[in-house]
Amino acid sequence: MPFSSQTVIADLPPPEHYTGMDDMLIPTSNWPTTVLSEWYPFAVVTTDSNDNVEITTMFYVSSTDTSQPKSTLTLADEWLQRHSGVDANMKLLNRGESSRQPESFKPVLDEKGKVFSTPYTFAFESQGALTDTGKAYFNDHPPTDYYRQLFHLLPISHHQIFTSRIVREPRYFKTHPAFTGQYEHFLASLRPEPATPQSTLAGSKPLTRRFYTAHMSFDIPIPADADGDNQWLIEHAAKRSEKWQLPEGDMVLTYELISGYDFLPKHENERLKSQAKGMVNNLPGVLTSMDPKATVPILRYIEVPFGEFALYGRYKQDSDISSHASIELTTAYKKGKQLMVRFSGTPAIIQQYEPYLLGWASQLKVMQ
Repeated sequence: MPFSSQTVIADLPPPEHYTGMDDMLIPTSNWPTTVLSEWYPFAVVTTDSNDNVEITTMFYVSSTDTSQPKSTLTLADEWLQRHSGVDANMKLLNRGESSRQPESFKPVLDEKGKVFSTPYTFAFESQGALTDTGKAYFNDHPPTDYYRQLFHLLPISHHQIFTSRIVREPRYFKTHPAFTGQYEHFLASLRPEPATPQSTLAGSKPLTRRFYTAHMSFDIPIPADADGDNQWLIEHAAKRSEKWQLPEGDMVLTYELISGYDFLPKHENERLKSQAKGMVNNLPGVLTSMDPKATVPILRYIEVPFGEFALYGRYKQDSDISSHASIELTTAYKKGKQLMVRFSGTPAIIQQYEPYLLGWASQLKVMQ
């Protein structure tokens, strides 16, 4: 496999620990790591007794690192406040401590040993559905429509809370009962543990598969036929962000998963490789042809072995005096599934640690 002559990949020992992202095993680094955020949107497909398909229902799984300690009660208050505008027509259905999670989810205690945060649940109906930043989901949830939203909040630590959230039109709760059993199984299948090399995608009952995040794993429904009904389809925009605390400063890693397309890995990787090389070879010339005085970025093609194929990408620095640099690598690893990993930091940090970063990226694994 040809590699850039400037690419040096460290030969690293096998990782001691992993975390998960869908079906990916992510090795832990040698430095303190904080998972800043995760976001997994699922499109829910269920049918009623007449095989009528439910539409517009979404199920979101996320976890967020907060700069200040935050309890599940505080987070619930923030969500309710966010949806309580004059135009929201909000109706609170219920709220309180949750007794539906397994016993393995323990309350988080404060420094005095008192309960700081417990599993919490609440539900409401409102006009439109907002993100955690207060913006509307225009694509999935038009603000003109009315939705019922169900939340389960699980405290991971003083600074991190795992959230599962359903956004669904109220009528579907009566007409499409299959979802209720699916969601109850999701709650029963939740495990507060990261992935390991022994982890598999096997679900705990037929027609389910295991799904992994940095902190949790759980079952999601799959049909007997891949094109069938009653399933949760992972949407295109799954993301995870984490921070490595290196001795010279922080570096941020961003992961993105693209799912649901119909490409074959071989053909998609040929495109990704050509695209990365084309940008490195052609972008500087394109910029200077448009403006001879334009700032020319520093670009370098990088290729890292990964399974049957490779991770294809580039080093990028906006200019020789830029304070920011990145390495972005992409690969298609299954039919319709693509992974992107981006390392971001100062040019000095990225250049110093590049052999380690590329060696680390080559240790990413796909669960079966």
